[in-house]
Amino acid sequence: MHHRIHHHDEWEDEPTNPFEQLLTARILLAEDDPALRTMMAARLRQDGCDVVEARSGDEALEMIATIADGEAPMEGVDLVIMDVRMPGLSGLEVIRLLRSWKWSTPVLFVTAYPDPELAAEVGELDARLLAKPFGLSRLSNAALEAIRENKPDVVVLDWEMPLLNGPELVRIVRSPGVFPTPDVPIIMLTGHLERWRVLEAAKLGVNEFLCKPVSAKSLHDRLISILLKPREIVRVGNYYGPAPRNAAMPVSAAEAFVAEAAG
Repeated sequence: MHHRIHHHDEWEDEPTNPFEQLLTARILLAEDDPALRTMMAARLRQDGCDVVEARSGDEALEMIATIADGEAPMEGVDLVIMDVRMPGLSGLEVIRLLRSWKWSTPVLFVTAYPDPELAAEVGELDARLLAKPFGLSRLSNAALEAIRENKPDVVVLDWEMPLLNGPELVRIVRSPGVFPTPDVPIIMLTGHLERWRVLEAAKLGVNEFLCKPVSAKSLHDRLISILLKPREIVRVGNYYGPAPRNAAMPVSAAEAFVAEAAG
């Protein structure tokens, strides 16, 4: 694993590349400096993230336990951003404990005291390290890189989502050379089954299209199909996505997708 320590000499705010926004990621931010924590949280929320804040390592651990028990408004955590040095439990102690419980969520440590020994410790915890002071745009990029390293097997998303809707997210994911895992299987959910939605999903390269409410069996069957019988990813003109299941279907990937959904 490569350990990258990002350096910068200002707390500047630069525009983030639209393809590098964090796509409504759920982030736990643990930082004992209230001014810095507020500034970091504001930037992450500007990027579209759902952020919960902790003032110490102990508080972060309690929040993670509450989230894991389903007793918090946030249903899960996509990334933890944590200061290395905090009152009580340090960031390293918190993550070392969580890793011992087989907790694999991506972690981005921030510190004003980067050195090779710390970088090695962070690497052993399968985490990343960002050195203070850093530009806010670098925080966004480092957070995105940490999330991207945790490659999903399947993406399940809704057509309607806050800030960035399902089709917009699929366009970003199905961008070879821009997104690191453009071939990841995608299941699109929606409460509306109009033909134009099915066509749009097909043109964007969605693997499966399910109308809500979705039964557990229906979702399970689609997941098994995707994982055990993966379809080849093809590029045809501007289309990048899974090939139709049946070679006898119409040549147009979109029309083939509609035929599958209808049948």
